[in-house]
Amino acid sequence: MENYAGFSEENLREIAKKKVVYRFAVRLHVSIFLIVNVLLFFINMLTTPYYYWIIYPFFGWLIGIAEHITAYIIYA
Repeated sequence: MENYAGFSEENLREIAKKKVVYRFAVRLHVSIFLIVNVLLFFINMLTTPYYYWIIYPFFGWLIGIAEHITAYIIYA
């Protein structure tokens, strides 16, 4: 294969592999975020329904997800 400025077929495959792994990591992060926060919501409603402490871990984790998605978009 010819090499055009470092973009050989092998290098492109490696880059594509990294993108697929990173996309999977973002999807996994979002899935775990949703599952855990639904669970925390139910725990919040069962223990202290008059005080919504769920907003603190929800928005804290949402910041992390936003950073993760932003990094994926910039990389992709």
